[in-house]
Amino acid sequence: MLLASPFTGAAISIILVLSMIIFAVFLIPVILYFIELQNTLKAVSVENRKMRPGQVWLLFIPLFSIYWIFEVVNKMADSLKAEFASRKIEVNEERPGYPIGIAYAIIGVISAFVKLVSKILDFPTVEDSIITVILGLVSFVLWILYWVKISGYRKMLVADSLKNSSLQS
Repeated sequence: MLLASPFTGAAISIILVLSMIIFAVFLIPVILYFIELQNTLKAVSVENRKMRPGQVWLLFIPLFSIYWIFEVVNKMADSLKAEFASRKIEVNEERPGYPIGIAYAIIGVISAFVKLVSKILDFPTVEDSIITVILGLVSFVLWILYWVKISGYRKMLVADSLKNSSLQS
């Protein structure tokens, strides 16, 4: 027979609350990132969009997101390229955001694959752990750079819209 401790319920509650806080700390930036992607697509005229803004939220679907991030990066780049061309705005990339975005997507998939293989093969060596951490950090840095790049392009579109609307007034 197990003896019940008066602290067991409190300890479980504390662990649960801490887990929810940690989950929220990781979830909030992801939500803000998705909002930025969505708002960038909203800043693109409908005829130049290669995907609907709300479709970025499909990145929340486990496993499907591995495929979908490549679609988002491609369609975001093509949407921005078409929008900048139609507004005659020059940017320094052939496909805006694509180089950083595709690098982020590829490194993220490789990192997940290495982690999965080491778990399946029950082969958690120090080298695998170091490789996974390095790939994870590189992926994280590329994610931030992609986010900043896309945000900058959205700001360019918004500034151009404001400039054009003030000229028409």
